[in-house]
Amino acid sequence: QTLLLGIGVRIGTQREKGSEKERIGILQLFAQTTAKAMAYLTIYAPVTAYILCVVPALFGLSQLSNGITLATFMLPYLLACIFFAMTICGIFIHHRETPMLLFVFTSIPFLFLSGISWPASAIPAYWKGISYLLPSTFGINGFVSINQMGATIGDVIFEYRALWILCCLYFFTAVISLRAKRVFCKRRL
Repeated sequence: QTLLLGIGVRIGTQREKGSEKERIGILQLFAQTTAKAMAYLTIYAPVTAYILCVVPALFGLSQLSNGITLATFMLPYLLACIFFAMTICGIFIHHRETPMLLFVFTSIPFLFLSGISWPASAIPAYWKGISYLLPSTFGINGFVSINQMGATIGDVIFEYRALWILCCLYFFTAVISLRAKRVFCKRRL
C-alpha cells in the first residue's frame, strides 16, 4: 500500500506541476518506465525484506519459508505492483491527494477479493475475474503458501507465472498511460 501511495503521490505532483510536457519516442517511454520501476524496486526491496523477514523474527512469528524462495517469489510481485501502480496512477491520478482516496479505500476490498480473508468459493465469478487482474490476489495466496506451509516455487507455480504475466501486462499499460499522461499535460498547457 505504501508503494502504491508513493507512486501515486509522485505522479500526482508531476501532473500538478505539469513537469512532463515534452513528447518522446516509444523506445524512450519503455526505457523511462523501466528506469522508474528499477528505482522503485531498489527502494522497496529492502523494505519488503524487512517486513517479511525481520519483523516476524522480532515478534517470534512462525515462518517456514526459505529466504531464496521468498525472494524469488517477491520479485515478480513487487514488479507487478509497481507497474500496476504506474498504470492506475497514470490514468486516474491528477492531484497528489488522490492516491489516498483511491488506494486506502480499495485496499480492504482487494484483500477480500484475494480469497485469504473471505472464502474464495463464496466470491462470485464476476468478482473472481476482477481479482485475477490484481497482483495482490496471487501475491497473498503465494506468500501464505510459502511462508506458512513451506511451499517451494514449484508448489506455487500458478501464482508465480500469473505474477509474471501481470508484470508484463502492466508494464505495457504503464508505458501507454505514461504516453497518455504526457499528451494530457501538453494539451492542458
